[in-house]
Amino acid sequence: MKCSLPLAVLAATFHIHVQAQDFVQSPYQDLGLSSTVVADFNGDNRPDVLGIQFGASPNKLVIQLNAGADSIAFNLKDLNLNFDAMGRPAAGNMDGDQDVDFVVASGDNLALQLLLNDGAANFTVTPLGVSGSNLLQIVDIDKDTDPDIVGINTIDNTLTIYRNDGSLNFTAQTILSGSDNLEVFAIGDLDNDNDPDIAVGYYQFTGKQIVLLTNKGDGSFNQTTLVNNNFSSIEGILIDDINGDNKNDILAIRSFGCTAFLNQGMLSFTQQSLVSASNIVRSFCTGDFNGDGRTDIVLGTNSAGLFWYKNLSNTTLEFEQGTVGGVSPAFSVVPGDFDNDDDEDLIVSNGEFWWYDNKIIQEQSSTLNFAERTITLYPNPFTDVIQLTDIGSDAYTVRISDLFGRTVFSEKNVSNSIKIGMLAPGTYVLSLINNKTRQALSMTIVKAR
Repeated sequence: MKCSLPLAVLAATFHIHVQAQDFVQSPYQDLGLSSTVVADFNGDNRPDVLGIQFGASPNKLVIQLNAGADSIAFNLKDLNLNFDAMGRPAAGNMDGDQDVDFVVASGDNLALQLLLNDGAANFTVTPLGVSGSNLLQIVDIDKDTDPDIVGINTIDNTLTIYRNDGSLNFTAQTILSGSDNLEVFAIGDLDNDNDPDIAVGYYQFTGKQIVLLTNKGDGSFNQTTLVNNNFSSIEGILIDDINGDNKNDILAIRSFGCTAFLNQGMLSFTQQSLVSASNIVRSFCTGDFNGDGRTDIVLGTNSAGLFWYKNLSNTTLEFEQGTVGGVSPAFSVVPGDFDNDDDEDLIVSNGEFWWYDNKIIQEQSSTLNFAERTITLYPNPFTDVIQLTDIGSDAYTVRISDLFGRTVFSEKNVSNSIKIGMLAPGTYVLSLINNKTRQALSMTIVKAR
């Protein structure tokens, strides 16, 4: 099925506001830390930061363990590994024991290493016997409940899936290869069939520039070109529901701005410019930074610092520009609540390590705890089906996210039974969203092996 784009491209609309202080920048951290990944590695319910210290001999893997109670603070832990870490790691529960492991490429041949966590951020190295990708993500790509690995090689221009047989034995399958300049990729459900699809970005001026790989359900893909010839110099891509319509959109950055490809259903997308900066954009992320229930955007620039854009309307996608801080170039920006105050802070890396404490006045939260309502959920842990009781007559949408905030399942007008046996074993966040009031009921759920 072809993806369609209208000829007209909608223009960005955003306002500039003056606010005393949106974020507070950390002191300088002389760590040389890049390729950061946020996850709770030691089981204390606070997000930590995994990264690579490039330029060491060999490149070192370290974790900034979250030491903050009501302020942001970290303790550095050197993992003391004897291989040369490369690219960008991926974190996830690989062995079903409910703690966060990670996978990283090593050496010139990009051999994949599995780091199994004992639950306290102590890791055992297991070579996986496969190689060839430097930018990695962990996802159950073929819905067999075992976490697989997806990676790209930005030198050889390949995209490879490393399939898990359930016993941590992996088989490499190359999905894309060629001379096109493969730069970035993102994973998420784009056709609402509850399996992960892949959006790929090519850094080139002509030819295909964004390609969709839609999952057939068994880990094989249909390939369609979303953008050809008019989206050159792509720097980043992600999949998120930017307009709150329960369909994942594609967001991408290039040159001086961020563009959305809004999901119309049936793999049809409408292109719309969202926000722009006065400097070349190098990184971006999404999140609800002011607690109003709408998805905002943060852009990191080459030499003008970072900016956040408050989403004023899911209908029109108008944004109001605010300031994060002056760190530049901002090669990566990653959100997370690092001081337990229920708002989204930021980690920024550019060969140095910075954090930004969110000081934006939070609007009245639209999220309630299950304990404050009569709705109950069981069993938890679950294996196949979750049951809801006393859901009432209101219509609800269910959304399930992994520990990194990525939507892995969504369904409108949910009944008392939610069939989610296709999820890989691990910990997730389930949200019930009232379709009328937009209030959300959220809790942690665990898929048993």
